[in-house]
Amino acid sequence: MVIYGRPTVQFGTVVGRIAEKVDVVSPQDTVLICRDRVPNVDLSSFAALLATAAVAVPVRNARMVVCESIAHLVPDDLVSVNGKSGHIRTLFRSRSSHNALFVTESCNNNCVMCSQPPKNESDEGSLLSICLRILELLKTTPPPHIGITGGEPTLLGDGLLNLLNNLKVKLPSTSITVLTNARRFSDPKLCAAIAQVGHPSLRFSVPLHADVPDIHDYVAQCRDAFYETVNGIYNMASSGMNVEIRIVLHAFSVPRLVSLAEWIWRKIPFVHQVVFVGLENMGYVKKNFAALSIDPVNYAGSLTAAAMHLYRRGFNVSIYNLPLCVLPPELWGFARQSISDHKQILLEACGECEVAEHCPGFFLSAENRHSSGIAPIRLAAMAACRLTGGMSSHA
Repeated sequence: MVIYGRPTVQFGTVVGRIAEKVDVVSPQDTVLICRDRVPNVDLSSFAALLATAAVAVPVRNARMVVCESIAHLVPDDLVSVNGKSGHIRTLFRSRSSHNALFVTESCNNNCVMCSQPPKNESDEGSLLSICLRILELLKTTPPPHIGITGGEPTLLGDGLLNLLNNLKVKLPSTSITVLTNARRFSDPKLCAAIAQVGHPSLRFSVPLHADVPDIHDYVAQCRDAFYETVNGIYNMASSGMNVEIRIVLHAFSVPRLVSLAEWIWRKIPFVHQVVFVGLENMGYVKKNFAALSIDPVNYAGSLTAAAMHLYRRGFNVSIYNLPLCVLPPELWGFARQSISDHKQILLEACGECEVAEHCPGFFLSAENRHSSGIAPIRLAAMAACRLTGGMSSHA
């Protein structure tokens, strides 16, 4: 989440922990929120102050940024504050279970459905230093889980090894999921180096777009991506690394879902989990929506066949980013609350749904562009329909 403000003095970028009171142990690590008033004490030792125009007053030697709204920030959130541009980015949300370290904007793929399109130039050094600073601030209150994402994290090379070593030392009880296309893991040396780190709870999540090279390579927009990814997966497994497969659901992947499930069972049965992922209407998805779009109600049969095929063969199966009303009831047990809380919404129709509190909901970006199958679920009506042989899962 990003907001912009007006610095009252010019200062460099700082990363700190949000607090609402002045009596903190480390003011130099603290970004003080002034919601109702600016405290009449010496505030010069704080990393930065954030206030709205209604309460902002000049403070001698203090680094203040005047913002339109700071309502979304709560104590123990971590933020970066650029004292020149007034750019304020939330780096870690203390009340969220969906936090990630963004390590690079570069990628060696250019996937047609990427929600975070890569950039040719990325200041990995600056991003990595921010990530290391986040770990320093989190080590006193380690979160149960955190992700590593980009871009492609393996492009950092030694930088990724440094980050993983820091995670092992500073957040040893935190489980880590790294999103990667696995292509660079076709180099056994990288696998051996990461295995040598010995992180106690580390998983790598790898997207696989099809069971055949031409489709996978087209989606990745990179020649030989399929072979490099598959070789990478085998090398990761040989090094003892925990691997998860993610299948993003769109018009290029859906036609081969069942054959891909069979391929996974026969070729990479050692993977820890297989996740089917609904599209997020961001980044390249907006640009390529006409080519990518397929209504979940139109692929429910293929998704059911693929998910059950894997589940019956002992795989852990999950479904991300799809509401319950577009899934057959037999898949409800696989649906997870996967959408980050600040991106998640429910639609007007959800107000009458009897299972809304258990539903993964929708991306905010899907508010005006969503499945034709959205409708409130009424359990009594669904049970009656099933008893009479009907197939509808909602009223």
